[in-house]
Amino acid sequence: GLLFTSGETVKTPVELIRAYLHESQRVYGDRLMEDKDAEFLEKLQIDVIKKNFDDMDEGALWKPPNIYCHFARGVGEPRYLPIKSWFDLSAILTDALKNYNELNAAMNLVLFEDAMAHVC
Repeated sequence: GLLFTSGETVKTPVELIRAYLHESQRVYGDRLMEDKDAEFLEKLQIDVIKKNFDDMDEGALWKPPNIYCHFARGVGEPRYLPIKSWFDLSAILTDALKNYNELNAAMNLVLFEDAMAHVC
């Protein structure tokens, strides 16, 4: 996912670190089954950020939701950006699902936060 970032989509070090945190969560965190393992990954992420970027604003880094995708501003605008809110992401995915269902066999999906994060 970081290969999709550009100077146009990631303008500050905080934005690049947030994209990295999103990708590491998707690559590693999505495979973890135990709560203690997920907590360890989060602690490890925090420790790495603090060690390497001691002047970062932690409030900006951990502001939820931290989800990046290539359709954050709509399906027709492929730019790797963070989503603005869960509500916005839900609207985009619901619209895409509706369009898909009009052309194909209906898929009745429940778009809860974890499911939406996995789609991204």
